[in-house]
Amino acid sequence: MGLSRSIPEAEAFVINARKSLKYTRGQESFQTAVEQAEMVLERVHNRLYRWTSACLNRLLFEAVPEEVMSETRKKVDAALARMAPTALEKFAVAYQELQGSSAENWCNACTAVRRVLLDFADAVFPPRDELVGGRKVGKYEYINRLWAHAKNRIASESTRGVALAEVEDLGHRIDAIYKLSNRGVHDSVSRDEAERIIARTYFLIADLL
Repeated sequence: MGLSRSIPEAEAFVINARKSLKYTRGQESFQTAVEQAEMVLERVHNRLYRWTSACLNRLLFEAVPEEVMSETRKKVDAALARMAPTALEKFAVAYQELQGSSAENWCNACTAVRRVLLDFADAVFPPRDELVGGRKVGKYEYINRLWAHAKNRIASESTRGVALAEVEDLGHRIDAIYKLSNRGVHDSVSRDEAERIIARTYFLIADLL
């Protein structure tokens, strides 16, 4: 099968070819061609999925009115200046790294955000030796500490559920990037993703204040 065919034509070819191979042994070269076509289609589908996912995230981020983001940032910056000034300094580092031109810069921006959340967790839910809700809440279990703070702080059940889910999702994503950075792996982080992580962190802290 030539690669000049459209994706629907290639998919139809694979389906029909597989039907033929089911009832006949077929030539080895023909079976190899079918397998190669399937591999190409799988790569195309994976790329399309990544592309559409990135577009969706970009649209969601751009859909946030600029004034909403600006007001949220002012609120969070003012609160951090009182509660955890070192966290505010690390936000500045994150923005500085975001302006860089390499994946390493953007990875560093996410690492700085992790330190922001560590400092914020220290301010709102200091480390404890005992378990809280069956979770460890020590120095570096900042996700669990923010989770415990959200459970105690947010009265609305629906709002609390959203905040808890965001703590888990954002925290684990940032930790995953942090682990990659410690191994010297930076290529998995794009500027768009680092930018979204910074924005999500602002909104999360605003919800937890």
